[in-house]
Amino acid sequence: MSVLKVDYTVLKSLFGNEHGASRCYIISVAAELFFLSGSVEGALKTLREHNWFLSSSSWPCEPADLERRTNVLRRLAGKTSYRDTLEVLCNLPGVKEPNDLIDISRYSPLFASHLQVCVERQILPVASDTLDFMLCKKLAVEHPLLQTVLDKLGKQNLWLRARELFKHSLNVGYYPGVSAAPSSMALIVPCQLGEVELAITLEMFVALNASAILPLSDTATGPALSITLRRTLSCEVEYISAGNRLLSAACLPQPKLTVHYIEVNSSQEQVFRLHVPTARRWLRHNHSWASEMWTQQPKCLNPN
Repeated sequence: MSVLKVDYTVLKSLFGNEHGASRCYIISVAAELFFLSGSVEGALKTLREHNWFLSSSSWPCEPADLERRTNVLRRLAGKTSYRDTLEVLCNLPGVKEPNDLIDISRYSPLFASHLQVCVERQILPVASDTLDFMLCKKLAVEHPLLQTVLDKLGKQNLWLRARELFKHSLNVGYYPGVSAAPSSMALIVPCQLGEVELAITLEMFVALNASAILPLSDTATGPALSITLRRTLSCEVEYISAGNRLLSAACLPQPKLTVHYIEVNSSQEQVFRLHVPTARRWLRHNHSWASEMWTQQPKCLNPN
């Protein structure tokens, strides 16, 4: 069938009553035939050649057709490469084009499972793209998994991608405890953040306050850059550990930043100060890209 380049949407008598079948149904059955014959590539090619077609005004489909396509894609996703699996999942009914008949939150476990596998097997490019797509489509992401992806990206020196994902996560509400208003000179961070998350937060803090930091001289006694480590953990040992993690995180940006412990405030939270000369030095090296990074809205990934 592949050699003959059969057009399944107009073929007669192969799948039964074509006049009563939707185009979506015919393409799904064709892909399923390839899959059942052991040709995963044939199934993928069939779907791609028809642009993963589901429905149009002239070719409507029924709920049963959508369910059949969903079942075909779920089975196909388990047999393809990591990158192809992401493409298959992104083309599940209702994901790209909203459909009143489908609540795409039902797909969250599929995406989360794929993300978990990619993280465990160190397939970070696909893991980061999967996470990005989930954020775009508002599919639930567990914070420990999000944190693991960012941590692994940072440790492999993939800082640009880590920053993009952190920013996207922040914009869609995954870091409600992070507060760093432009020109406020004050940063609040929850204590459960990981080292890479804290490092990126410090970069963001400096970039958002660039207009106030850059005019200062190294000897000027201007406003301080304060950092408050918000208590979100009941265990005191873990909270103290978070303070040490913040100090370590300041060494990750290039050039590194210097953070000093200052005091405990009235809420029994640790307060730190970011050394202004190190913030100015960091801005001299990174101001151009950092300003663009933290002022532009994130763009969603097109997986195809």
